This record gives sequence, C-alpha cells and structure tokens, in this order.
Amino acid sequence: MMRADIDPEILKRELLEYHRRNCFKDANELLEFIEAYWKLRIPRARVCPEHPPPAEYIVDSFFEEVQDSVCWANRGGGKTLLGALATWLDTVFKKDCATKILGGSLEQSKKMYQHLTGGGDD
Repeated sequence: MMRADIDPEILKRELLEYHRRNCFKDANELLEFIEAYWKLRIPRARVCPEHPPPAEYIVDSFFEEVQDSVCWANRGGGKTLLGALATWLDTVFKKDCATKILGGSLEQSKKMYQHLTGGGDD
C-alpha cells in the first residue's frame, strides 16, 4: 500500500480556506470543523434538561441566533476557552469583524488572548 505524506499544517490551512470561501451549511459542519481544526470536541448533549450544552452556545453565537448570552459554569469549566473560540470564529469568518478583549481580570484577558493565538492551556 502506498502512503502519501501530507503536511497536516497544509491540510489545516486548506480546511480553513475552504470554509472561508463556503462558510458552514449547518451546526454539524461547524462543530466538525472545530474538531478537525482545533482538535476540540465540544459537548453536544444536555446533561441536565434545563441546561444547554456548550455546543449550543457556539452554534447559536456563530449563526447569530442570539445577540447576547451569558455563560454560567464552574471555575475551570471552559467559559474563557469557548468565548475565545466564538470570538475567533467571528473574526475569521465574518466580514469586517474585529476583536477586542475585555475580561473580568487581566489574568482572564491574557488567558483568552492565549486561546485566540493558539497558546491556551485548556
């Protein structure tokens, strides 16, 4: 069997450019892109009936089903990471979108910046 050595960074860049040209047809395609590009699997299932899963926040934010939202989770529950992801998606895929970070503290702002630039620790 013949194996082609393909640079994963080239594949990643091509995946990004494909979606910049074509966007995403639905929530599933968006979440699959996030998993492939960021290696981040965002929970889709509800654990409690009254609590939406994290994927719902990302999808609703990206497709602008909501204009404002509040993320309420335990400390270390991924709120800053998901906020950075939602911000990155808007900045990369939406025309004329810019990013400014305003965290609850300087430490949180730095953490979000690290997530946005690929240096996060979550």
